[in-house]
Amino acid sequence: MSNVTNKQQPAVTRVDMSMKIALFIGVMLLIFLFWFSPNLIRLCLYAGRILCLRLFLPRQTGWNIRERQAKQLKQAEQENGGLPVVIEKALGSITLTTP
Repeated sequence: MSNVTNKQQPAVTRVDMSMKIALFIGVMLLIFLFWFSPNLIRLCLYAGRILCLRLFLPRQTGWNIRERQAKQLKQAEQENGGLPVVIEKALGSITLTTP
């Protein structure tokens, strides 16, 4: 037996490539604005926040839905004695008999 305990993971554990690219472009834009037009920095921060949320929130929601479905299927599989739920549905009412 191991003494590994389950720890609560942080709320945001995944950041995909589109989010990284959006953040990188935003940082580069802020550096550019800092040198050439400092009065537009606040406006770009607001726009960047909206853009990042519009990119990230739908993806996070999809990840959460798929994770919840996977947990439900895993639980159903364990209740079924290890037989995958998909196979059970495909077999339907077929009963296997031993000779």
